Amino acid sequence: MHNSLMEVEQLLYRCCHAVDTGNVPGIMSVFHPDAVLIINWEENGRHEGYEEIKQWFLNYTQVMKSAMRYLRHKISCPVIEINEEQAVANSYLDVDAAPIEADRVIISVCRYEDKLAKFDGKWLLTEKSIFMDDTYMVMK
Repeated sequence: MHNSLMEVEQLLYRCCHAVDTGNVPGIMSVFHPDAVLIINWEENGRHEGYEEIKQWFLNYTQVMKSAMRYLRHKISCPVIEINEEQAVANSYLDVDAAPIEADRVIISVCRYEDKLAKFDGKWLLTEKSIFMDDTYMVMK
């Protein structure tokens, strides 16, 4: 159980680092091919399957790379429950980003609700829900 807990936690961190660097193959390496991505602030925020999720992250990383000097996703307080081959992970997510054309930092306060399963000995996300609670700007 201890190894699984660490593996799930590391998967969550790897995903954040891959998003921040625009590494879409790295992002997709943590998703099961039949996974679901739910984005609560989008009208049609349900993306099903590898190709739809990949396209969402391709669009996201393209927008962020063209508009931001940096992007940092930081997970805190992960609560991970593992039941043999299934897991649920709930964590807080703080995102800060600096627009290229502005003298400010944008901070988003979010939550992740993740479902995972073990496939061939490897933990993968089967569902990732992202809930944006608030966004605000800080002047430099």
